[in-house]
Amino acid sequence: MAKLSERYNAEKAGYYYNKFLKAQKTMERLWNGKYYNTNDTGKYSKAVMSDSLFGIFLAKKAGLGDLIPKEKVISHLKSVYVNNVMAYSDGRFGPLLVAEEGRQHFEGDGGETIQVNEVIVGSAWIYTAMLYEYGLHKEANMVAISLRNMIYNHTGLQFRTPAAWDSEGRFRAPLNMRPLSVWLM
Repeated sequence: MAKLSERYNAEKAGYYYNKFLKAQKTMERLWNGKYYNTNDTGKYSKAVMSDSLFGIFLAKKAGLGDLIPKEKVISHLKSVYVNNVMAYSDGRFGPLLVAEEGRQHFEGDGGETIQVNEVIVGSAWIYTAMLYEYGLHKEANMVAISLRNMIYNHTGLQFRTPAAWDSEGRFRAPLNMRPLSVWLM
């Protein structure tokens, strides 16, 4: 918004630039040395989310450059690969939406674990596209193959790709539109 304001409404540019600086400080507070925590308090405060840097990725694709240090983005993506992909059934299902080191399942306290304990198919493709963008091609190929296998080889979901699935073979919301994010690749 700061960049757009410079061009179309210079009076607002400072306002949006200050918001950008505040957002960068928040990101720094969430950085734990390996990845960006999902939040700074509560149940998932030590967790990493597979698509949490989607906005950073879109900003880069829009030509705004790296809004946070590239090395940290790569470290975050690698941490997701270790904790959310490989630690979740050896990567056979794609990236779990939320995970911690040594923890790939969260107990529910009111229904929010529907998404937390699943592979969100659209988010999984977004994560895969981010891996490609940041040069992690081996990891991206592995995740893409896992997703393809789930959709085409193991389930027959190619005509009704769902919003999400889990390692127990359950899937939710067939014919969901978010999996179309594969076109980001």
